[in-house]
Amino acid sequence: MTTYIQDGIQYSISDGSVSSVSTSTLWLTVAPGVGSFSYSYTSPQVPGTPTPFEFDAVGTDFYGIALDGVFVTDPARESLFQQVTWGGGNVSYVMTFELAANPGVVYLFYVGGAPISLTTPAAVEDFLQNSTFEDVPAGTQYSQGAPIDLSAIPGIDLTEHDLIVGSGLGDTLVGGVGNDRILGEGGADSISAGSGFDAVFGGTGSDSISGFRGNDRLFGEAGADLLNGGMGSDRLYGGGGFDTVTGGNGNDLASGGRGYDRVNGNGGNDTLNGNAGNDTLNGGDDDDVADGGIGEDLVIGGTGRDMLRGGAQDDVVRGNGGWDTVNGNDGNDSVYGGNGNDLVRGGGGHDVVEGGNGADRLFGDTGNDTLTGGGNSDTFVFADGHGADAVTDFDALDSGEQIDLSNVTAITGFTDLSNNHMTQVGADVVIDTGGGNSITLLGVSLSDLDVSDFIF
Repeated sequence: MTTYIQDGIQYSISDGSVSSVSTSTLWLTVAPGVGSFSYSYTSPQVPGTPTPFEFDAVGTDFYGIALDGVFVTDPARESLFQQVTWGGGNVSYVMTFELAANPGVVYLFYVGGAPISLTTPAAVEDFLQNSTFEDVPAGTQYSQGAPIDLSAIPGIDLTEHDLIVGSGLGDTLVGGVGNDRILGEGGADSISAGSGFDAVFGGTGSDSISGFRGNDRLFGEAGADLLNGGMGSDRLYGGGGFDTVTGGNGNDLASGGRGYDRVNGNGGNDTLNGNAGNDTLNGGDDDDVADGGIGEDLVIGGTGRDMLRGGAQDDVVRGNGGWDTVNGNDGNDSVYGGNGNDLVRGGGGHDVVEGGNGADRLFGDTGNDTLTGGGNSDTFVFADGHGADAVTDFDALDSGEQIDLSNVTAITGFTDLSNNHMTQVGADVVIDTGGGNSITLLGVSLSDLDVSDFIF
């Protein structure tokens, strides 16, 4: 897209006279390759009465106008293209706009002819009272249907930083080069931000939004949206609805918002948030931070050293590859470290905690938890109030496998443990840690345990 920007004025009318005047900016956004526009009257011309007009593009699409950065649709404005005769025969050409949402304010922009300078209420009042405003005569340079060269308008600037606004229908919007602001509005839109640092708002409807190059900000808003950040370090927000949010390459911040969302980091060191709803988060490659938020979530780290957190309800959290920090947080969670030397915590609730391959540190935390170290030499860590926990695969004959009781105040050392807290119950060893809390080492013989198996 290409945007032409021109400075003009806006003046306010109160009690029949001009009360204030200030600068204003007009944005005209057209498709690539369009350098001219024309206009058409929207009703039959009546001599002595200004006739409203609408824009046409010469070549291809005309995407619309914005006043002071706010897009204005045809039904929300009255547009006039007029010839003005003033000051003893000077002739100028102006566009004026009045907005339904801002009554009593007129926006005026100079297009050509004799130059106009209006900077005070008195100057505008004099110009209005002592000038003749009429439709542009047919067959002249600025008449209806004649192509008007945008670059020839005095004071106009060309920029690739576009403001593009869709309709209430399903639109296809493309930002192109430059730092664009794109508003999908209603309907199921397909939006590509293009290169540059862009901000895209899908609006209502189930939208497909792609950031492409640049560090983009993509907002799905309402509806079941598909967001893809592409290259660059992007910020993506799904909003309401069941969204699929993918960061792409780069260090991205991706949030599902409300609803049952799928949030993917892909490449880069990403930060993922599920927020509300039962979400699926996948960090992908590199070192990611993922938080499931409220709801019953599936949180997957992928490769890299990830920090994963389940959230408030019953979650499944998997570290997969890399040396991960995995925390189920509240709820009855299933927490897996995966490959690598992981720190795995169940958090509150009755959790299933597994280390996987690697030398892992496992914490049941509070609640009645089941802990499994997996391959290699693992450390099982307990503290006061940990609940009634079970360790499924403690290897008493592995010199590197240990039970950490350093934060259990009821047990002072191995002698105290052996004499007062640890007993054989069938095929298992049960350790009474005080206050109704216990650790059951499944399938372990008391005679195989010695001081090297514990940390005090």
